[in-house]
Amino acid sequence: MATSTETIVEAIRAYRFTVCSEDELQRALAEALTREKLIVTREHRVFGGRIDLHVEHVDTVGIEVKVNGTPAEVGRQIRRYASGGDLDALIVVTTRRSHLDLEDTDFDVPVHIELLETL
Repeated sequence: MATSTETIVEAIRAYRFTVCSEDELQRALAEALTREKLIVTREHRVFGGRIDLHVEHVDTVGIEVKVNGTPAEVGRQIRRYASGGDLDALIVVTTRRSHLDLEDTDFDVPVHIELLETL
C-alpha cells in the first residue's frame, strides 16, 4: 500500500496545470486533490506559519507551493513547518528546478520535492 505522501504525489502527477501565479497553482492543486477524494484545506495554520495546503489522509501532510524563492529561503520556511510536530510529511510543489536540491536536506519530517512542468 502506498504511503500518504506517495498517494498525494501520484494524484498531483495525474494532472497538468496551466497556471500563472502561485495562488492559481494552489487553487488548482486543491481542486485536483479534492477530485481524488482527499480532504484538503488551504492556508492551514501549523507551527511556523500557514502551510499552503493541508491534506488529511493516513498521515497529516502539508503541501507548500513555490514558484519563486531561492532554495535557502524555501529551505528555511520548510524547516519551520517541519519542526513543529503538526505534520508527518511535507511536499513542496515547485516550478523551480533549483528547489530539487532541498530533497537532500535533513528536515524533521520527510520532505518530497515535486517539480511541475506547467503549461
